[in-house]
Amino acid sequence: MRYISRFSAIAVLLLIPTLVQADTLLVCEDRDNDGRFGLVEVTLQPAAAGASVVRGNIGTYQSCVAAISQQSACNGSSTLCACEDRDQDGRFGIVRHAYPTSGRSVIAPNLGNYFTCQAQLNSYPTASDRYLTCDDYDNDGRYGVVSHQLVPQAATAQILQANYGNYYACTQQISTFSQCQGSSYCGCVDADQDGRFGIVWVNSTLASTRVVQGNIGNYGSCFSQMNWNDWVN
Repeated sequence: MRYISRFSAIAVLLLIPTLVQADTLLVCEDRDNDGRFGLVEVTLQPAAAGASVVRGNIGTYQSCVAAISQQSACNGSSTLCACEDRDQDGRFGIVRHAYPTSGRSVIAPNLGNYFTCQAQLNSYPTASDRYLTCDDYDNDGRYGVVSHQLVPQAATAQILQANYGNYYACTQQISTFSQCQGSSYCGCVDADQDGRFGIVWVNSTLASTRVVQGNIGNYGSCFSQMNWNDWVN
């Protein structure tokens, strides 16, 4: 079993994990509030990622393509920026995908105008490892469907509130954070074992949880079974 990959230390001595693909955390929780912590296995999937608008409604496709090089967010050979007319008003804007790309390939060349191409693009099934665009890559006025190979990025944890207080106060505080709603995962961790727990959010989708070993004892007893050396640098 692969546990969380190595953490990077930060101030306040609460550590940040990095997850790769589907991964598993072993965390200590007191689910029945009896003072005894147990080991819980948390399975996470990478968070969904898409393309967001960097600059909208620039104008023609050609003017949009020319503007990409002026966008700092589009710097880098692996950055995926493209021109799309999302509101179908004839004006293209720049979109940037959250994941970098390792390359592209034309899967349906020279279909016709942009909207003809877009209709063909929409007929393809969605896939997490690619992003499809309609491009006029040879500047002949005919758009084709281009597949950009995506490189999913490792999920990282962020500290929403460090050293909040005891475990039970921390767990009650979790529900007040918008990042912890829905299928996201948030947990309470006392990484430096000073009795103060901090709220950690992982930008992944919670797939499942199961109790591996219940009611081990106090947090320190449970913490010692979390393979902490595999979590930290």
